[in-house]
Amino acid sequence: MCGANHSGMSSQHGGKKVSDRDCTLACVEEGGKYVFVSNNKVYDIENQQYSGLQVHAGHSVRLSGELIGSRIKVSGIEMQSGR
Repeated sequence: MCGANHSGMSSQHGGKKVSDRDCTLACVEEGGKYVFVSNNKVYDIENQQYSGLQVHAGHSVRLSGELIGSRIKVSGIEMQSGR
């Protein structure tokens, strides 16, 4: 629902500002899906049950996997160093 960022989503959270992580987790809990954003392009995550998605929701990460059009099949997620 947010697209490339969460800046316009305060209306979805009762008018209060929430972190990228909290916004992502709330969206997924309400039926949304995890995505990966790079250079303002949104990539759908093919394997939504991948174990690291919830752990790293809203974080800046290094993602590895197979790119299939605008979808990614995730094979690894790690926090970016220095963040």
